[in-house]
Amino acid sequence: MRLVQDLPGTCQGEVRLRVAHKHRKVAHGFVTELELRRAEHQLRRLDDEAMQQLEQQVRRLDNKARKQCALPEDEGSH
Repeated sequence: MRLVQDLPGTCQGEVRLRVAHKHRKVAHGFVTELELRRAEHQLRRLDDEAMQQLEQQVRRLDNKARKQCALPEDEGSH
């Protein structure tokens, strides 16, 4: 028997394995490593999204502040 064997009936993103009992610690370590990598990938993606949202908010606030600073000058010239 191979170290791991794919089982039918798996869903997308899900892997079901049949592992020999003597190899379970190795398989568990492998799965744990995959879960860690997946979590790190999701964290990077969420971090990128948060950074984009922050940059957009800073630009909006900057534009708003520039408009507010420009208004008193316009009123004083009338």
